[in-house]
Amino acid sequence: MTNRAIYIIGGIAFWFFALIGLKNDIDSYEVQKHGQIITVKITYAPICFGTKVKPHLRFQYIENGEIKEYSKQIGGGLCGKIEVGQELKMKADLTKKIFLYEFEDVRNEFYASGLLGVAGLISIIFGMTKGQKNNST
Repeated sequence: MTNRAIYIIGGIAFWFFALIGLKNDIDSYEVQKHGQIITVKITYAPICFGTKVKPHLRFQYIENGEIKEYSKQIGGGLCGKIEVGQELKMKADLTKKIFLYEFEDVRNEFYASGLLGVAGLISIIFGMTKGQKNNST
């Protein structure tokens, strides 16, 4: 496989994964801006001491009169501050099962997916132009 093909295939893969990420990030951003504010009750709060893996907390919420449970990754800012039985306000889209902390900002993930897509496009263009330059010399 030539270097040209590696750049093009790698760029297509980057671009494809960026599109998937952007779709999720756009949905999360919509929830951040226009999400329904709900109250959830914590059913499991992890011990966050001494771990490099981001732990998950579990909470219950009410959807159509029915109590449901969901799990969400918890960042370092909330570790140790949340207890079982505590109630939190979250922004949510219950149909897509997107839950954001009331203060959560998803713009950084949005930007990261966009940069991955740009890197993919640059790789594709570089792979296409690299083959043309090598053929002319």
